[in-house]
Amino acid sequence: MKTLLISSLALLAAASSFAQPAGDVTSSYETVKVADGIWAFISPEPKSALVSGNSIAIIGDDGVLVVDTGMIPSLARRMIAEIREKTDKPVRYVVNTHWHWDHNFGNFVYRDEFPNVAIISTASTRTSMVEFSEKMLDLYRQRGTAMGEKLHKMLAERKNGDGTAMTPEQVEANEALSHDIDHGMPEIQKGRIELPNQTFTDSLTIYLGKREIDIRFLGRANTAGDAVVYVPDAKVLMTGDLLVAPIPFGTGSYVTEWIAAMKKLDAMDAAIIVPGHGPVEHDRGHLHTITVLLESIDTQVRAAVQAGLSLDETRKKVDISKYADALTAGIASRKRNFQQYFATPIVELAYKQAKGEPTVESPF
Repeated sequence: MKTLLISSLALLAAASSFAQPAGDVTSSYETVKVADGIWAFISPEPKSALVSGNSIAIIGDDGVLVVDTGMIPSLARRMIAEIREKTDKPVRYVVNTHWHWDHNFGNFVYRDEFPNVAIISTASTRTSMVEFSEKMLDLYRQRGTAMGEKLHKMLAERKNGDGTAMTPEQVEANEALSHDIDHGMPEIQKGRIELPNQTFTDSLTIYLGKREIDIRFLGRANTAGDAVVYVPDAKVLMTGDLLVAPIPFGTGSYVTEWIAAMKKLDAMDAAIIVPGHGPVEHDRGHLHTITVLLESIDTQVRAAVQAGLSLDETRKKVDISKYADALTAGIASRKRNFQQYFATPIVELAYKQAKGEPTVESPF
């Protein structure tokens, strides 16, 4: 859902207050050798609301498995070219860690290049892609150009969507968003949704010759169908959006179950962690920080529910400022993103879930 900020003109106004961290997700990524035969394509911290998930290529004796395919088709093609430089083996498998399409819109590029590729996910992830992805693509095709034109007009007039004057920070942020829409939207509009054609329930083991790759569902967490991928011989763990840096995303999540999944991650014999967003990690410090943050929210919200507080009262009561300060490092854009994409939705979700009320993952 983090990528769906640009799904309506109303949300463009909400993006007006974002500051600009470094990086251009529409044209760049960093290639990192994680271990022998394992390469990560690390998407930069975005300048705007448009994000793209990390992608990882795992090379075995007789083929390649790719974890997530990113958001921008031209970058997926560039990654494929890099994979071909490293091995003459075909990409035999793609794993989609979850349904958020900044992790799987590149699926069709892999299908075009490797027609026999198996695209794997949990059944829940495939169901959510069926329900949401084509609708989102239709929305981008219908309104994407108008979004860009609206933003150009706002910038020319230096006014936000509500008519107020833009601050210099808002101008910078909207210029970044305008750039990303101008460069990313035409690619997205020409793409197509390629769904997983193989699903699993709890676990699936793939063998690329001698190399074993374990794909696991650890329970509902960031979404209802998160998959993680582990390579035992290299002790490399790929988490999808269960773990994200620098700040977590908490829209449509399952708080108590997410904590349990994080503890299962921590129990795995991993020396290297590749998160869904952010740089490769060589220790568990960030994993522990996010776990403790989720536990703090869960504990505080349950206490508020037990005390009979309303959602608004609970929002005022819950204090996670020390975690916010540590994760955002005083950077204004991270502070805003932390509030909008994590703190605000996660408290509401935790509140409803503690009361036994249903919550939904829909971006609409």
